[in-house]
Amino acid sequence: MMLKNKNYFEIFDLPVSIEIDDKALTKAYYKLTMEYHPDRYTLMDADVQLQAIDNTAIINEAYKVIKDSQARLKYVLLLSGVKFEEGKESVPQEFLMDMMDINEELMEYKMEPDMDKKNKLIKQLAGIESKLFEQFSPFITKFSFDNNNQELPLALKDYYLRNQYINNLKNNLNG
Repeated sequence: MMLKNKNYFEIFDLPVSIEIDDKALTKAYYKLTMEYHPDRYTLMDADVQLQAIDNTAIINEAYKVIKDSQARLKYVLLLSGVKFEEGKESVPQEFLMDMMDINEELMEYKMEPDMDKKNKLIKQLAGIESKLFEQFSPFITKFSFDNNNQELPLALKDYYLRNQYINNLKNNLNG
């Protein structure tokens, strides 16, 4: 069975959704990895062995994307027809203004590392993430892959981009 023509949710027999059942995903993942593990095909011809290797790679990539909430959100948006232009996407100006103080504190921390400063930044970022989720959770709840409402995916793209910005700050803080 070839998996490359299926979307990642179809591979695991899950509905396309921003929110998923982690247990169902993990159960399906382990079932498929056992079913398509290349060691099970060592006595088959080379084409079948290569197909098993390809399927295993697809299963692993699909699992990685669906398991990660941010990667899953972007994948669902792409499936919904939302376009992302690398390097050309931006968050709203008001959000950037709100982030200015945190950026300054982050630069100060980088110049003079201090655990108290770091912990304060971690708390601030967690608070912002929590508020963002609260602000956008109605869009997440209302979103349906079959819904033709184009406003929801665009609002969720905004949520995704803001989260990416925060994730970049967190990576900078920890890197």
